[in-house]
Amino acid sequence: MEKKKKKTNDERIAEAIDYRLQGHRYDEIAEQMGVNADQARELVHAGLLSIVRENWREQLIIDLQRIDQMLAAIYSQAANGDTEAIRTVIVLRREREIVQRQFERQASFELFSSPNVTANDEATDGNPESGAIQAGPEEARRRRTRGRNAE
Repeated sequence: MEKKKKKTNDERIAEAIDYRLQGHRYDEIAEQMGVNADQARELVHAGLLSIVRENWREQLIIDLQRIDQMLAAIYSQAANGDTEAIRTVIVLRREREIVQRQFERQASFELFSSPNVTANDEATDGNPESGAIQAGPEEARRRRTRGRNAE
């Protein structure tokens, strides 16, 4: 007799989302998955949040790339003394800083809201055997600041 493999949380979330996309109510999803309606709702909600989080990250990365392209296009004019180009570079750099802070805040939120956060405020890759650490941009910034303060 073959032992039934236990589904991972990601697989359960994907299954719940699939049922919801098919138009099933939470009580129907719960019955199909062998959970209660509140658990079915939580699984769907977790899946939707992860989609929003990914889209948010992608949009911030695209914004940073666009600003970098604009800076590259005008930088030589600013370096040659074009005052309007200098003003534009200043505005673009400020805009880039704002977008970068948004990215760091989002990454920090994800880092500290992760179920894999340890007592050392580091997120693991979810595999206890690997010991791998995933540090976000905020953690990298903290490490750089600690290094400067030690000098």
